[in-house]
Amino acid sequence: AAAALVALAVVVGAGVALGQARVARAEADKAAAVNDFLVGLLGAADPTADGRDVRVASLLDQAAASLDSVFAGQPDVAATLRQTLGTTYHNLGLYEEADEQFSRSLAVRERLYGARHRDVAEARNALGLLQLDRGDNAAADSLLSLALASARPTVPRTDGLLADILGNLGYVRFLDGDLDASLALHRESVERMQALPDADPVEVAAGMGNVAIVLGNQGK
Repeated sequence: AAAALVALAVVVGAGVALGQARVARAEADKAAAVNDFLVGLLGAADPTADGRDVRVASLLDQAAASLDSVFAGQPDVAATLRQTLGTTYHNLGLYEEADEQFSRSLAVRERLYGARHRDVAEARNALGLLQLDRGDNAAADSLLSLALASARPTVPRTDGLLADILGNLGYVRFLDGDLDASLALHRESVERMQALPDADPVEVAAGMGNVAIVLGNQGK
């Protein structure tokens, strides 16, 4: 019986290793596909390619329109690229376009992975920040709370996403006047940042500053 259990453990261990290798290969393939698409997008911005200046927003629009056809069999890759395009739209102040890309990315990721997944948390976090910039604190709070629920059971301590979500939600709660909740969220965000193997001391310092601001508003 002991020998059988050992043999079973070896088989299970090999299966786990193979599974991890498949996941790693799939992620590498996705990263390569995203990189190739973005390199092509940047190449289209070369004014010498067609003798005219190409606007960034126009390039983004063309890229967004082509995703479903270019990655028809790779919805996960298309969702990752929509996340990237949404972030660029957001940074350009094109909120409607950013909302569409983030929302479509979230819908695909929820369908592929379910509610509790790292990529779902990432999409919800991005949408929450967008709503915050649009002045809709209630929508931002709802999305960031959902992002936190998605991230807690799935995001490892080596990933900075959870710290980012905690800090963002802490800021929303601060704006809403819930200082106790804000303080707890900002403190946990700092703890998570400090635990990262590649912790950025500037970001950690900024997080500490947020804690100090909340404490100051509490009269402490």
